[in-house]
Amino acid sequence: MPGLDAVATRPPVRTTTDFQISGVLDGRGRHWVVRMPRTAAAGASLEAEVALLDALATQVDSRRLGFEVERPAGFAPLSEGGRAMVTRELPGRPAEPTDVESDPALGADLGRSLAALHLLDTDIVGAAGLPVYDMGAYRRRRLAEVDEAAKTGDLPPELVHRWEEALEDDSLWPKSARVVHGDLDAELVRISDSRVVALQNFADAHVGDPAEDFAWLASSVQPEVFDAVTAAWAGALGEGADADPYLADRAQLTSELLLVRWLMFGRRAGDSSVVADARTMLDELATDVASSPPIGDFTRRHLAAGSAGFGGGFGGFGAGPDGEHESDDDWDDEDWPEDEDDEEWPEDVDPPVGSPEHERKVRLERALEDLDAQVDRQNAARAAATGGAVGAGSDSVETSGGGSERRWADDTGSDGTGFDDTERAESAASASHAGVGAADADETVEDESAEDPDHAEWPQADARPGRATAAPGIPEPTAATADLSEEYEQWRREGREF
Repeated sequence: MPGLDAVATRPPVRTTTDFQISGVLDGRGRHWVVRMPRTAAAGASLEAEVALLDALATQVDSRRLGFEVERPAGFAPLSEGGRAMVTRELPGRPAEPTDVESDPALGADLGRSLAALHLLDTDIVGAAGLPVYDMGAYRRRRLAEVDEAAKTGDLPPELVHRWEEALEDDSLWPKSARVVHGDLDAELVRISDSRVVALQNFADAHVGDPAEDFAWLASSVQPEVFDAVTAAWAGALGEGADADPYLADRAQLTSELLLVRWLMFGRRAGDSSVVADARTMLDELATDVASSPPIGDFTRRHLAAGSAGFGGGFGGFGAGPDGEHESDDDWDDEDWPEDEDDEEWPEDVDPPVGSPEHERKVRLERALEDLDAQVDRQNAARAAATGGAVGAGSDSVETSGGGSERRWADDTGSDGTGFDDTERAESAASASHAGVGAADADETVEDESAEDPDHAEWPQADARPGRATAAPGIPEPTAATADLSEEYEQWRREGREF
């Protein structure tokens, strides 16, 4: 580029599937970044990106965007054709997931910054020659990617079914598509003083699902951190926290589908090592989700419970079979078998389907199943982390968080936790009732997390299933478990069994 007197290379220096990126220091001490396309397709996307960057710079200058973007300062022709783009180095430093986890102010600013991007007029993407999809076209495109990869025989069938089911489920998807970055990760978010000061590399920008821009976050931070970021996002959109209730589910789906793209990249490039790596990760994912419900199922059950009159998650019971809030006294006597003392439901007779007692029994049983599954996953994770099995006979488990230690009872249950079914449900329920994690309900837990400034300021997780928090290393109560506190206490007081 005329006028650029390069004297040394500087970070960033990295290679992606599409670009070679190098930092350059000039004779005046200024830092530049040179981005060179590695393929003809990448060169074409770079030209479209240049047009988009001009439009985004206008949005920055008009203060519609509160972060900086790359501004092309010049171009350098390449011997193989095409050209490299030269920009000044952006302010700040690349973020890491731990930055977001340890800094609530940064997390909130990240949410607001992404909302500002997602609120831009979709015409600026189309005008730059980048893809524009409505949600139907977007879903068909992702389905086509899954179908193409499935034909290779490299995808576990259970994953194909899981993804197709989610992509074909209308309830998971918003009506309108938005401007999205399309390939966001922590390295492309530049931060300074608890603020997002720049986003970079818009080569994959398009109009599509905003959940794409949260996929990296969903797979790299704790659920309560993810929820706080998306809450700030929803607030900045001005559409309310429940405007896109399945955002987290679709972010998880997008994160999983990245493995499909990695596999197909290896196939097209003829790189057997990439294909083998993708296969390994796909097999691991299939194992991880084998006992999980379909994508969106937890959210759907939570929303259905809320719409049926269960005020405050699952805490307020008494919804009738048609979803209307009723008390037990509103049910006809014929709904109940005759009981001589009329004091307690017979233990050997199931309540009628649809009755409040039946609904309570089903929810409590599901809660125990959910907690059992979480215990199994946590034990497996601890065993992998410590190199040994965790279960009966284990004296203690030192968690990666370093702030809490769980000492297991000598008389461990069948799952190695020291709890039988009743104790597990009571521990999670009473912990939630007290407003603390499940681990805090056990008197033997030494919880130092309140002294950790990296955790003290984060807001508590909301009541969505899978979003409740516990001390590090302790099975997390789902909302289906944690929000049963009042109901479980009532059953315990009545001495009921199930």
